[in-house]
Amino acid sequence: MPLGLSQRDGAIGLDVELVSFAARRHRVECLLYPWLFSQAVPHQPEAVAVLKRARQQNAGRALAFEVVTDEVHALCGDDMPSMLVFKGSSLARQLYGDPLLRRSHDVDLLVHKGDFLPAARRLLSSGFVLTDTARSDHRAVESAYYRMARDIELHHAATGIRVELHQRRFMVDRLPPFSTVQANAPSLPTPALDAAYATYLIGHGAQTDWHRMKWLADLTQLWRRLPEAEFAEIIRHCERSSMSVAARASLRIAEEIFPKSTPPGLLEWAAGRHNETQTRAAHLRFRRALYSENGWRNFPSWTAFSRNPYDSRRLRGATLAAEMAHAVLRRFRRIL
Repeated sequence: MPLGLSQRDGAIGLDVELVSFAARRHRVECLLYPWLFSQAVPHQPEAVAVLKRARQQNAGRALAFEVVTDEVHALCGDDMPSMLVFKGSSLARQLYGDPLLRRSHDVDLLVHKGDFLPAARRLLSSGFVLTDTARSDHRAVESAYYRMARDIELHHAATGIRVELHQRRFMVDRLPPFSTVQANAPSLPTPALDAAYATYLIGHGAQTDWHRMKWLADLTQLWRRLPEAEFAEIIRHCERSSMSVAARASLRIAEEIFPKSTPPGLLEWAAGRHNETQTRAAHLRFRRALYSENGWRNFPSWTAFSRNPYDSRRLRGATLAAEMAHAVLRRFRRIL
């Protein structure tokens, strides 16, 4: 019997241990919610209660995100047309059609570097609190710090929602600019779902070693919404941006976790032998982060991996978290 599942009369349902793990480690408990109604199997009452509570909490966060985003738009939208909201809360609606199906923790804003300092100062003077201790009251020091920073983190004083203000998507940002769409007016624009945004999401997951399953689940939804011509463009963006190794390894781990979800053209490119040693090393790093107890902070025993790092049976036995991660994956492959 797989760890984290309950079984009665031959039917398998969710149990509270699995749901708690999905919430704590991978932040994907909201995607498990439809499972309660799509399968005629018994679930532990405690697991049902946890999922319903998580959905209520996510509904509260979604409403708070809208309040904060509207306030930012009122403060900066007219004077800073370069500002857009991306990732996080906006991605939930774009990919899943329902913000309650994706758990987000902050509002991510992207502005042109020329608007970065004015935007930061305007938000700080309007109820937002800078959480970075490096801030100085000396204007020259403050300006120098803002020029070097990729992003700064603020909190909305009234709601406690975290806001990240970015002036670059990566420390070395070679990606083309985002195309934008305006979902609701008046509101801040969001990136269009195209090759440039898809390449960014691959790079974002890779730079965090894909240690949360929700980012891989995002890719499965993203591929369904892109026309086929965009896949070749993704490959070109990856190669021009010097992220081919990370992108190939990312597509491999995505296909490993969600089989037959990756478009054939991308999968063929990911399987290429160019820089194979580096790609395999990156793939192994991603697997270690994904299956470990605490993401990239606490990897499973290296001894188990060194014997045969691509043996999934050995990987499942490496840690309790790895076994539970496989239980989550089995459910997602049916849901997504």
